[in-house]
Amino acid sequence: MKYKSCTEYWLDTDTVTLRGEFEEMYRDINDPWGCQKGAMSLNNRIFTEMLFDGRNFEKIWDVGCGLGGFTNYIFKRNGGGKIIACDTSATAVKKASFSYPYIDFRCMNILTDEPDSLEYFDLIVANEILWYLLDGLRGVFAKFAKVLCGRGVLAIHQYFPSEQRYGKEIIKGLEGFETFLKNNSAFIYENKVVSYHEEGLVLLSTLKKKPGE
Repeated sequence: MKYKSCTEYWLDTDTVTLRGEFEEMYRDINDPWGCQKGAMSLNNRIFTEMLFDGRNFEKIWDVGCGLGGFTNYIFKRNGGGKIIACDTSATAVKKASFSYPYIDFRCMNILTDEPDSLEYFDLIVANEILWYLLDGLRGVFAKFAKVLCGRGVLAIHQYFPSEQRYGKEIIKGLEGFETFLKNNSAFIYENKVVSYHEEGLVLLSTLKKKPGE
């Protein structure tokens, strides 16, 4: 391994700045953060129940899919349908495609790449990717709004550490994220659950477009 932990691949812990070496991370580590193993964790199960509470979706976009474990869980819970999943790491996409060949995995950097303007989704999933997008977060949420159907759902699953070091000038904790949503996005909450533990909290939420957006 190039670094001692998964965190050091994306974050320079000395300068507390984004390092973003995701491709190297997926080459060096079989299952970063144990995402495959934890695809059916309690928080993920609660999150999924929120998404599929009496409904299914025709077309889903999973942004930052990693190795595809949770993408596959969504696919099965939805009973199939069209699902597109993307990640900035070509290695992650290759591994995910091998594991789940019936899902359309694509290599894409949501910060710099534009989604296909002809593709529209009724569910967009952003699972634990917020901290990697802070430099262009407003633009990312604008892209989500652009390709989300009028009555579609944006699902956010995000951990907020109690002792945050990175990105406080942009978003400070859950309160800062909610201020961002209010002032810099086209979205409002549809449903929200907050899971607490010793090292922070986890936001499990579904959002919809604000009226008139």
